[in-house]
Amino acid sequence: AQYEEAGIVTIDKSSSITDISSSGMLELLDVDSDIISFDFEEKEPIDKTQVLGLRGSESLIATNVTIRGILCEESIPNIGAFGAQYNAQVGNIALVEGRNGGHAAKFHANSRMGIYGIGPFSAG
Repeated sequence: AQYEEAGIVTIDKSSSITDISSSGMLELLDVDSDIISFDFEEKEPIDKTQVLGLRGSESLIATNVTIRGILCEESIPNIGAFGAQYNAQVGNIALVEGRNGGHAAKFHANSRMGIYGIGPFSAG
């Protein structure tokens, strides 16, 4: 059977000092870092980065999602420690010039932003 490697955790106890290393989806978190953070520098198609569990009607990778009646086809990357699994799915959000350089998000009454892993799609 074929599989795709999403991450690695290695615990080496071969010496008196335990060495723990990790990468990918199993990367150990830095408890002092931001876990969910958005800089609003870019939007990308939802299907550019797979969010586990978020499925499309015709495919295992979603190309859109409806949030409270608004079709959302874009996402804003999470640059925090939780990574792409917590990208925000968005609709009708404009990226505009920010106050301190860079971009900011401009929301309207029909704008939507949700994070699949924590809601509004789940009870999490």
